[in-house]
Amino acid sequence: MDIVIVNAEVSAKLRTVEKLVEIRDADGNVMGYFAPAAWPAARQYAQAAAHFDPEEIRRRKESSEECFTTQEVLEHLKELKPISRAANKVGVDC
Repeated sequence: MDIVIVNAEVSAKLRTVEKLVEIRDADGNVMGYFAPAAWPAARQYAQAAAHFDPEEIRRRKESSEECFTTQEVLEHLKELKPISRAANKVGVDC
């Protein structure tokens, strides 16, 4: 992992952070994410957050495409007819 050294002003601001935060530049562009070292699983949270593209999230929110909540997907999956493990082999039509 690369290291970025911040100045005293930024350091003072980051020391007050108690949870995962998004870091933006003066124009409002996302630069990255910061998780305080004292926070449980800080490294894992920061790495996971880095995989989310704010522009993609915004685009999807503004899209008119049909979408489903996690709960709706789970409910739909519960309604599906179970298949046997024997029939669920590659090349076998169910």
